[in-house]
Amino acid sequence: MEVMKFRAWHTEKEIMLPPWSIWKTNLVDYEDKCHLILMLYTGVRDKHRRYIYEGDILHVNRQDSIKKHNSLVYFTNGCFCYALINPFRQLKGERKYKVEPLYTWESKNLEIIGNKYEHPEILGENMVQMIDTQTNSDKEEE
Repeated sequence: MEVMKFRAWHTEKEIMLPPWSIWKTNLVDYEDKCHLILMLYTGVRDKHRRYIYEGDILHVNRQDSIKKHNSLVYFTNGCFCYALINPFRQLKGERKYKVEPLYTWESKNLEIIGNKYEHPEILGENMVQMIDTQTNSDKEEE
């Protein structure tokens, strides 16, 4: 079984803290902990063997498509999922993304290209907010 791992985004300093630094008192003092957004390791690694955390942005190489798709990893309904961004659905007025469980993908098809805090421009600010709003409404329904 994999050990639970966390990393954190510091909202005031706007820096990503690696897992080992979150709990070290000399790096992050007690007041700083109020400004941390914790992100849990999904248990999945990308094709370069890097840990995938909640909030990461992935290139997903789908077998049913020629091009790679950008997607956002998040936790909802008891599992880690990714929101597959589909610009063509926007034109039809449909939901702009498709949700799929992360565990169904092989690591060779996943590549971390950033995260929603340090690189929101990859997905677009509106897309990150829309997905966050949807996941929050999913949590309220539970």
